[in-house]
Amino acid sequence: MRLVPRKPKPPPPPAAPSYAAWRKEAAVELESRHAVRAGTIPERVWKRLFVQGASAREAAAQAAVTAYNARPAADRLRRG
Repeated sequence: MRLVPRKPKPPPPPAAPSYAAWRKEAAVELESRHAVRAGTIPERVWKRLFVQGASAREAAAQAAVTAYNARPAADRLRRG
């Protein structure tokens, strides 16, 4: 019986930030860049973006679109 040396295991991927840290960073980004309060975004939207692997900046941009689309049509059509 011939013995074959083991292959070294690849290094583990870098640890992703926890959900709480990621959400806090995304909320700060959302409020500073898009002037949208983070509390107006449903929790399911944050969770979906986190599971999809979006960065905090990408999540903030998508959350801003979600907040804009949630407004009544009359508010979206008004200029100013």
